[in-house]
Amino acid sequence: MKILVLGSKGQLGQCLNDQFSITDHDVVYTSRREIDITDFEVTKSQILEVSPDIVINATAYTAVDKAEEEHQAADRINHLAVAYIASICKQLDCWLIHVSTD
Repeated sequence: MKILVLGSKGQLGQCLNDQFSITDHDVVYTSRREIDITDFEVTKSQILEVSPDIVINATAYTAVDKAEEEHQAADRINHLAVAYIASICKQLDCWLIHVSTD
């Protein structure tokens, strides 16, 4: 099974790395540097290129106090990008697991 982990440098992404390291799954770890989910078209092409069976989205706008000031950035990351990733997963007929820790 091929798994794509978005947000691999964050706390959750690192925990997933620890857990998946003891499995036989083919796991592709990406950080914002590899896949910036706010760039929708690039995100789509990169996810399609990986062609995973499962996408785990561990990315998030986590600066809760700043979210009111930077509401457009928070909305783009935590809402619009997730909806777009879901549409890509539907196109690929793969699972999307979206995790929010806050």
